[in-house]
Amino acid sequence: MRRNRFSPIILLLLAAWIFVAIACTGALPSTPPPEEVTPPPTVPALPTALPTLQMGEITEQTGYSLSVTQIEYPKNVDSFEAPEKGYRMVAVEIILSNISGVEPLNVFYSDAYLVDGEGYVYKASYGYENHNLDMVDLGIGEKVKGWVNFIIPESAVPAYIKYKVDTDIVLIAFLAQE
Repeated sequence: MRRNRFSPIILLLLAAWIFVAIACTGALPSTPPPEEVTPPPTVPALPTALPTLQMGEITEQTGYSLSVTQIEYPKNVDSFEAPEKGYRMVAVEIILSNISGVEPLNVFYSDAYLVDGEGYVYKASYGYENHNLDMVDLGIGEKVKGWVNFIIPESAVPAYIKYKVDTDIVLIAFLAQE
């Protein structure tokens, strides 16, 4: 019986052609491309040195402004969020303005925070005796005045109020020391 001497060459060429075809389609394992590292989202940070403003002075940023006009420490709080023993209520009257902001300023009391002298942050609580900041949308040239209430430890000394306009804009207004 006669052997075909071209059979091994044909088989070798066929195997090479199959290997190249598989490699071109990506079916063979290959080194994965290097992963792209995405930077973490940026969080607006307060400047390392806060400006020295007094209560009543206006802080403005990107067309919006904030000022504090009064601070009270009510003793008889008639609220469903009355402070527990060791805590006290602080009521702060603020003025928010949309001086020239592109978007309306959506005002809501829970966007205000009190920061004490040690850097602790306290969220706003619903108020007492109708002392609450109205929930409104301020167009250009409009402003609102109202009270924001906080429950803080008796030993805490309020330092400033910050109001979150949006994820990139935070307004700061300083409070008088006790």
